[in-house]
Amino acid sequence: PAEPLFRSTQPSNKPTESTTSKPADSGTTEPAKPVRPAETPKPTPSATATYYRGVKATLLNAYRSGQKSMGDAALEHSNVTVFKEGSTYHYIVRFHDLSTQGFTGGISKFWVNGTEYPVNSTRGANNQVEVHFTSTEQLKSVPVSVFVQVMEEIMPGGGKQNATLSFDWSSVTEQ
Repeated sequence: PAEPLFRSTQPSNKPTESTTSKPADSGTTEPAKPVRPAETPKPTPSATATYYRGVKATLLNAYRSGQKSMGDAALEHSNVTVFKEGSTYHYIVRFHDLSTQGFTGGISKFWVNGTEYPVNSTRGANNQVEVHFTSTEQLKSVPVSVFVQVMEEIMPGGGKQNATLSFDWSSVTEQ
């Protein structure tokens, strides 16, 4: 086969390539920001992982006990994946777009206990997305925040909303 006209721009790990002649990139005083992949690969748990089938989730109002959050209608209550690998519980929750007041949209950012986790498209119906986060605990509930661009458009400053993600373990089977 013919040699390609353009070579890969990936750096080579050949020992002949000198790294001392390249200028150091130390001119900025800003700390390095962690890189978040646009699409997080699906977790591939080992054969020893324990799956919890039948976990149901509800998105509750952060300020009114027992009242569902507006975003609860976007949460796929029974489409929750929970598994435990070692001492870590993995939670994968899924959401889809909602329509309200002539606007349609879904969550684009998600935080658990103040830590942002990537929101990844599943390419499912109604722009389904999923969020994968971990905990050392079997959670009954956890404080979350969601960002919905459409809410920001309806009411500037109102795109980020706090809520409580609640898990129902009452009809769970382990596998």
